[in-house]
Amino acid sequence: MNSQFLRVYRKSEEKEILINLGMVWKIDVTYAVKSDNQYFSTDLTHALNNPEAIRFYEVFAGSERVRISSEDSGAEVFDAIYKNALKG
Repeated sequence: MNSQFLRVYRKSEEKEILINLGMVWKIDVTYAVKSDNQYFSTDLTHALNNPEAIRFYEVFAGSERVRISSEDSGAEVFDAIYKNALKG
C-alpha cells in the first residue's frame, strides 16, 4: 500500500513539509467568516447557516501540527474526511 502525503508550505520557516496522511491522529475543525480580507472565527451554529463560512483544519500527524484552510490547495482531502466522518 502506498502512503499518501500532503505537501504543506511553512511560510515562517520558508520550507515545505510532507505530512503522511496515515499518521493523522486528530483533526480539529473550526470555522471563520471573511470580511474586509480578514478572517473572524465563528461558532458551529453560525457557520452551518452561513454559506460563506470556511473551515479550518488543524491536523495532528505524529508530532507535527498544521493548520489548513478549506480554501487551500490540498484541503479537498480533509473536506472528504469531514464529509465522510461518522457523527458521534
